Amino acid sequence: MKRNLLLVAALFCSVAMSAQSTWSCITTCSADGKSVEGTVNLKGTTTASNIAMSDITWGAGVKAPTTTQKTFKDAGGTAYNFVSDTEALIKWVPTTINGGDDPTIKELAPAYAAGQYVEFAMEINNLTDVFNLEALKLDAVRLGTDAVRMNVKLLGTDVDEMEYDSGWLITADNWSAISGGIGSWTDGEVAEGEVIPGYQPSREDGSKPNSSADKGCSSLNIPLSIGKDLYKVKAHVVFYGIADNKALALRNVSFVSKGEGTGIQDNVSVDESVAAKYYTISGVEVQEPVKGINIVKRTMTDGSVKYSKEIK
Repeated sequence: MKRNLLLVAALFCSVAMSAQSTWSCITTCSADGKSVEGTVNLKGTTTASNIAMSDITWGAGVKAPTTTQKTFKDAGGTAYNFVSDTEALIKWVPTTINGGDDPTIKELAPAYAAGQYVEFAMEINNLTDVFNLEALKLDAVRLGTDAVRMNVKLLGTDVDEMEYDSGWLITADNWSAISGGIGSWTDGEVAEGEVIPGYQPSREDGSKPNSSADKGCSSLNIPLSIGKDLYKVKAHVVFYGIADNKALALRNVSFVSKGEGTGIQDNVSVDESVAAKYYTISGVEVQEPVKGINIVKRTMTDGSVKYSKEIK
């Protein structure tokens, strides 16, 4: 059954609310901050009771995380921790890198096809709300190399069970506005000795002074304008161009959303309707009202459709 019919059965009337759902992307680390100590923390937190967040997952082209990055340097070369003395950023590396059976993947589309992405997913866990996403925010940092490139896309499922794909959200035209000018964009075809095209986040790996001293990361604020009633969403952060002992790290990956009402009315005047259909509270159509709560769909004389909840 399509979700939109279930929404009818639940008298879909989304309550306006604001929420932020965030994955910190940090974990407990060893004393030197170079490896995971114990279980990797992949859980997120949300301020909304009606959002179910999934643990961080990743594609077939990404290794399960075992190493971390603890420190970065400010513009003067002084070392600081990204998080705390006992926590560090999770490092993400591909399953196939330079020196393996295949060369480093140097382009966006082949990297995505190979599963070189980290996934952040959540969904509405009731029938009365859909997402109205305002932004996707995240910090990103390349570790140990100038080669790493990255991009982001948003996927989702709407109330008609149709799939949504935003396409690539970072472009040559918007990267500077999205990142506040931190990092860079490179163009050109992949060839021996050429730069890899795409967005290059800041390099803040404790080996040299950094370009964003306050956080040690490129902070990306990606506006989202979906135009769809999505109840499931997931962000895929894709990375490519990585060679031996290099990595991408992420921090505070956040969906910022606000619910949006649809305004379904009740207390409909029977005299104005020309046809009526009846549904049980679970969304099953019946020939006539049943004992208990019924959802009534009335077609009005002007052609509009209204819904009401009636008890028999």
